[in-house]
Amino acid sequence: MSQPLTKPPVNEMAVAGATLALVQEFLAGYFDGHRHDVGGNLQVTFPKAQLLFQQSGVTPPAVAGDNTLAITLVWGEPGRKTAAFENFSNVRQEMVQAEVTWNFWVRATGSNAKAEAQKCADLLHGLLGNTAATHPLTQRGIRRLRPREPRPIQETDYVLQLVTCGALLRYAKRSQTGTI
Repeated sequence: MSQPLTKPPVNEMAVAGATLALVQEFLAGYFDGHRHDVGGNLQVTFPKAQLLFQQSGVTPPAVAGDNTLAITLVWGEPGRKTAAFENFSNVRQEMVQAEVTWNFWVRATGSNAKAEAQKCADLLHGLLGNTAATHPLTQRGIRRLRPREPRPIQETDYVLQLVTCGALLRYAKRSQTGTI
């Protein structure tokens, strides 16, 4: 199992930034080239992968060696957003729920690129779909992850797989509190 997350929870002042920082910290705890427990699956071997976000470029193979494996998260179209007041002890707090879609692009180069990309995409899909493994994200406001099966996109100079994942972000509106 990965280490507990240290990044701050999702908040209204930095929804995208806080979310991406949490996802990066979470994935870095697994895609580090070591074995990890994933829920009831013990000692699963994860490859080491570059973790990139939005428009970040992959380190070229000449710098990284013959083989390169990268996972790039690109924020998809925003979904429905709702807000409602909830009671916590003696305080009413407005809570926001926002549906999001992420595209995880798994890219591999090298002599065994097709197998590496497929393995990495399958591990990513399994990890994001495992509620025990993603519990630390839930505690920070990233909930109900729903990854779709990996899809091959390209197999020419490099191999590209796509894992699309829906999620629900939940966070407090700091300006909307009051005493009951």
